[in-house]
Amino acid sequence: MEEKLNERAQESAEDVLARLERYVETHRDQQVVAPVVAPAVAPTPVGAVDTLIPSRLPSREEVQSHPRRFTSEIAPALITVTICSFVILLSQWFDREFAVVVAAALMLIGVVGLVRRVPLARAYTFGLVVAALLIRFS
Repeated sequence: MEEKLNERAQESAEDVLARLERYVETHRDQQVVAPVVAPAVAPTPVGAVDTLIPSRLPSREEVQSHPRRFTSEIAPALITVTICSFVILLSQWFDREFAVVVAAALMLIGVVGLVRRVPLARAYTFGLVVAALLIRFS
């Protein structure tokens, strides 16, 4: 085994290339090419799309077709920040125990909203959880 390793270590670069070329030639004959089937509909090339900067302004119909954009994008964040700020301000203005009692009552309302699948209950409850964590670890 060591003799074969020593022989290969002493081979020149030309010998190695010649051996590789013979190997490729033996496998080139065995290569099977599958027939290429053309697709029924050729795909149309699409340029790069920048989602942040629209290529054109939306028409009035397109804008009116998305009336729930505020509810789906802005309202959850607004509710989360508002309820979180409210509970933090309660803990600053009043005793911590009073803020905990109010937050517990608000959390009960949030859990009822989650069970009944109220649309913005998840954001409301998330704001309460964040506020409770901030008050606890501050």
